[in-house]
Amino acid sequence: MKLLVTGASGFVGQAVLFLFNSMRGVTAIGSVRRAAMFADANAPLVTLGELTA
Repeated sequence: MKLLVTGASGFVGQAVLFLFNSMRGVTAIGSVRRAAMFADANAPLVTLGELTA
């Protein structure tokens, strides 16, 4: 199963991403605004730009 976790750079989002990626058969991809803010370099990420220009 594949999941997209939005807000993965936040406290709750990181915990959810780590939890799902530790489960067998689950791939969780984190959605973040800046990859440099993210703690786990091994987690697959989708980087979105700033929406308010």
